[in-house]
Amino acid sequence: MRVLHCVARPIFFSGKMLKSVYVYLLTKNYMESQPQQIQVRASDQDLKGVYSNMMQITHTQEEFILDFFNIIPGGTAGVLAARVILSPGHMKRMIAAAAGNLKNYEDKFGSIFPSEAPPQQFGFKV
Repeated sequence: MRVLHCVARPIFFSGKMLKSVYVYLLTKNYMESQPQQIQVRASDQDLKGVYSNMMQITHTQEEFILDFFNIIPGGTAGVLAARVILSPGHMKRMIAAAAGNLKNYEDKFGSIFPSEAPPQQFGFKV
């Protein structure tokens, strides 16, 4: 039987440990799982990250597409900051990881109250 579980693992960028992150794994048995070190290389530019103030999610049967935008407030211009394409299984694991991290954040810093949604004219007309 396969069991989905979450473990904290260290993540390394350019040889430096950034912090432990939650990694969701499918294993035959939770107790058989041994922690592993995962080495990830990233350029200085990648480590800066990108800012996004709007996201759009689309999907097909085979994949989810997450488009992250930077929309200029009060303007009509914006740029696609990043596009991430995920399998349905990975999307489900990512949502679980995000929900867990959001809960941990709110436990530590207090509840987050959503701001008002942007006007409906944002997005693409299909």
